[in-house]
Amino acid sequence: MQHWTAKSSRSSSAKKRRGPTPLPKEDIKVIPRPHKGLTVKNIFGLELSIAVIKACRNSFGGESFLLRVHPGSNIIILSTPHEQVPGRLREINQLKIRGRIHPFNAYVADPEDVLRGIVHGLPPGTTQVDLMANLRIRTQGVKIERARMLGSWMSAIITFTGDVLPRCVYFMGAEAICYPYKPTVQVRKICRSTGHRTDVCPTPNANVCSKCGTCDPTQGHECALNCAICEEATLQKRQTSRSSSRSRSRSTSKTPQQRNINKPAEAPGKPNLKKTPSSSWETSSAHAGKEEAAAATTGLSTEDVQNNQPNKVSWASPVPPNVPVNDSPQYRKILEENKRLTQEIKQLRNQMAAERKEYKLAISSMESKLENAIKKIQYPGSVGNPTKGNKEAREHLADMKDSAETSEETIDENSFATQSESSELVKQVQAQVQANRESIATLHKLLADFMAEMKTFVVEELKIQRQYVNDAVGGLQRALNKRRLSAPVIDKPSKAGCDSMDKTMQHGQK
Repeated sequence: MQHWTAKSSRSSSAKKRRGPTPLPKEDIKVIPRPHKGLTVKNIFGLELSIAVIKACRNSFGGESFLLRVHPGSNIIILSTPHEQVPGRLREINQLKIRGRIHPFNAYVADPEDVLRGIVHGLPPGTTQVDLMANLRIRTQGVKIERARMLGSWMSAIITFTGDVLPRCVYFMGAEAICYPYKPTVQVRKICRSTGHRTDVCPTPNANVCSKCGTCDPTQGHECALNCAICEEATLQKRQTSRSSSRSRSRSTSKTPQQRNINKPAEAPGKPNLKKTPSSSWETSSAHAGKEEAAAATTGLSTEDVQNNQPNKVSWASPVPPNVPVNDSPQYRKILEENKRLTQEIKQLRNQMAAERKEYKLAISSMESKLENAIKKIQYPGSVGNPTKGNKEAREHLADMKDSAETSEETIDENSFATQSESSELVKQVQAQVQANRESIATLHKLLADFMAEMKTFVVEELKIQRQYVNDAVGGLQRALNKRRLSAPVIDKPSKAGCDSMDKTMQHGQK
């Protein structure tokens, strides 16, 4: 019977205790990392959240984010679902904690549904702008989100969005193999703690032995080498493993004559049943014969014997070269997508034509209204009857000329006031006409810019779709050529079949 004690209950509760709940996957994660000399695990989370809100000038409150301290890496994790908050958090470069200002470096972490790869052989010191400008991939459905160099090394970490990690990338046209990125455990040699780099160590002045991990070691102390991660004698383990491998290699190393001593001698008339890489049908027939013999001895059927066999890798049967390309589902999908894009482009063209007609009608109506307003201001009464308006204007000018001749010497203040009012009226009319002309010119310019942008957009879309279709058809052609090369020798197809195949491929390339 097992007796429960307080110690055993505490140990069982400690084993059952789980870690913190995971942060929301959909949130954006911002990581503020302190510089040397600050240990975030010794600070309360409330103090850190208040310092973050004050550093962002109280533009948001505590309900806009979640704060969590990661003691192993000495970082702070800020999770927020709002799109405006990460921009403010990214600008944090210092926090005031307990009356002291500590420098920080904040960055946005990669989301959880992305893929990260590492590429070697790049020039060290390459900026992020140069990487993004010169990196290309050919894998469909995958996009490069960001890229950065890994410290001062000749390697770069690339973040992809998609379902598959590309096998290779192209930097300035040169092909480079892309390996899956696996983060390593970082160990600080001065403090012998894991999870942070040397430049962001929270205790840069710690006095710890770099070999055995003894705090405040004395000179000449007993130093037994151990690993800071697994706490094992790494050097001794390596030496024992090396010595055991050497002894094993010595004991198992034999000359060819010694190996053949224990080999049974073959009968003079018995054929050699050793497996040779002669042809695939010989091995398959031998395997089938073994299955039939096993079925005969055990009383089972051949299918039961095959089911009891372990799973083996087998190559798919090659596709004959006379299979038409139209049977491929990928090719059909590309054709359907091409038809859909063609219809969308046609609809966009019709919409552009309708908008162009509307703009022309609006401009013509505005021009006619402007001309009528100018005529009405210059010649009152000439809008309905131009001849009558011109006649009245001539009579008015003649009357003014006669009155001017009779009253040349007796001009008073009223005549001066009338002239000034008429000049001001003319200036106002001219200003209004100039403003109307400027508005018409602006409308013409806006219409021209809109038409140019729409034309550029349509041309770019057509180029992209054409390139996509060409790449897809080229991929299908390469796959078919590869299958032709790997297919066994069969009868030569007829000429009619070859002609239909060529026509189908030409139609797909178009």
